Amino acid sequence: MNELIKHRGPDGEGYFIFDDATRKHQFPFGPDTPEILKNSVDIQSLTQSASIALGHRRLSIIDTSSAGHQPFYDKENGYVLVVNGEIYNFLELKEDYLKKGYAFKSQSDSEVIIAAYHFHKEKCLSFLSGMFSFILFDIKNKKILIARDRFGIKPLYLFPLKNGGWAVASEIKQFSALNEWHPTINKQRIYDFLVNGEQDHTNETMFKNVFQMPPGSYLYMGIDDLKKKLDIKKYYSPRKKKFSGSFEEASKKLYKLLNKSVKEHLYTDTKLGMGISGGLDSSSLFSLVQTNRPNEDFFTFSSCSTDKKIDEEYFVNTLLKNKKEKESIIKIYPEENFNLNKFIQITWHHDEPLFSSSIYAEWEVYQAVKKTPVKVTIEGHGADELLLGYYEDILINLKNLYNTKRWKDFFVESFFLGLKHPYLFLYIPQKIFQQKQGKNFYKNFLNSSYFGAYTQNKNTKLLNMFQRSLFKQLHWADRDSMASSIEARVPFLDHNIVELLENIPNIFKYKNGITKRILRNAFKGKMPETILNRRRKIGFSLNSTIFFKKNKEFFIDSIKFLVKKRIISKQSEVNLIKNLNKEEHLNFLWRLVALRVWLDIFKVKI
Repeated sequence: MNELIKHRGPDGEGYFIFDDATRKHQFPFGPDTPEILKNSVDIQSLTQSASIALGHRRLSIIDTSSAGHQPFYDKENGYVLVVNGEIYNFLELKEDYLKKGYAFKSQSDSEVIIAAYHFHKEKCLSFLSGMFSFILFDIKNKKILIARDRFGIKPLYLFPLKNGGWAVASEIKQFSALNEWHPTINKQRIYDFLVNGEQDHTNETMFKNVFQMPPGSYLYMGIDDLKKKLDIKKYYSPRKKKFSGSFEEASKKLYKLLNKSVKEHLYTDTKLGMGISGGLDSSSLFSLVQTNRPNEDFFTFSSCSTDKKIDEEYFVNTLLKNKKEKESIIKIYPEENFNLNKFIQITWHHDEPLFSSSIYAEWEVYQAVKKTPVKVTIEGHGADELLLGYYEDILINLKNLYNTKRWKDFFVESFFLGLKHPYLFLYIPQKIFQQKQGKNFYKNFLNSSYFGAYTQNKNTKLLNMFQRSLFKQLHWADRDSMASSIEARVPFLDHNIVELLENIPNIFKYKNGITKRILRNAFKGKMPETILNRRRKIGFSLNSTIFFKKNKEFFIDSIKFLVKKRIISKQSEVNLIKNLNKEEHLNFLWRLVALRVWLDIFKVKI
């Protein structure tokens, strides 16, 4: 299982084995374990059974010495820890725990988790600020704590074993190393993916019987109880407390919180870089990085396009025009290299079908990062979800005004929409008055006898736009970055920032056709006006029609393959092939091909 994610941690590996019958444990080593720590048994020669087995691949970021090796072991108190991620407030916590008498053995941020557990047990999670998934085994008390960060920035998957136990992993592909792994399609989640474009919106995955630990959740159980039903609990949900201050007060508070978050996210013992799109989100982070590290020149990485309709190179150049070291400005043009082999490679790393071509653009950015000394990047993920930054958010806001019969506001916002976002104005009849296709248009192409009666999962209805969009975005960012052994950090997802932006009035975010009002106001005078006043959102986009044209025969073959597998109805085959070149259906056609590639790679039983 560990070898399958070597890309996530090429700097070292370690293991822990515990036998409950004998109450003995050991720390086997592997080929990539530091030589100084190879004082036990080789994992490849180990044949004994185990009650608890932990494995870890290390990407060295903070305390790159062997003292930061995992599994961490607190011999005195009997704690063992493996963790994926970073704890951003570890210096603050460490100072507190030192005063309380805890003896640290490293300079690593991860060791703080052990100290926090020592003093607070499972309640330690509310003290941690960061991105993480971890397993902590309390040997003396025979209890295990498994947890995932507040917003699911880092992945954590669960797979039930026949003996009643559970396998836990950072990536689904790791379960393929188990003898009892028989990958089977999850019809419900595949239907959601194809028809509604949904992914990571529930705790289920597209593999049947593979589950995600929900964001902000944990389980804390005795190892003797693990063969019973897992008792997963929530430790975090954003606090709901209506913000009572003014727009200016909210703007100042956002700037202060974001600056603090960026400062914490900059801590590393390795080289830092930044993802720059030329948009408002990454530009605001760039401004704060310069504020906190004025004398340090960072590598920047940008995805550009040969298609001028989606190219943001002008804005990237505007933002970086005063950058001293021009050779540290890296730009890539992903359309030039997109091919079927890369489609297959990326799908393997993502474990599930690729949602859209923008994933490839991000993938290529991290491939470029890998060729530099940079191991950590600062990214703007989460800002669009928090600030109503997507076009769909604007139309949902308008539809809400219409449905609540706030006619004055509806006509005012419609006027400004037409004035400042004319390309969106055309969607009003379809999105607001529900004309034409409707939400489930694409279900007509699927084979109803295969999928059976479909009813929307109740858990799905509880997710807002922030959660639905965010979870899949974080999934993509994690796989794209870690495939290149790069740690991507997301300062907007500090929980204090999330709670502020979730509790301010929507007019602080959008009014009179102006999106992200609070962020624009907070950074007034701190970035170029051309970026501050941008209206159109693009992001890491890709002209996927180029890929379609190059691989038309594969697309046609994929449609026929899915018809043969009874996923697409036979009567839809001709219609889909006829619509291959129609831009409005490209996203659906992409998802069909992505499904076919995924089924092939993982040999999924249909």
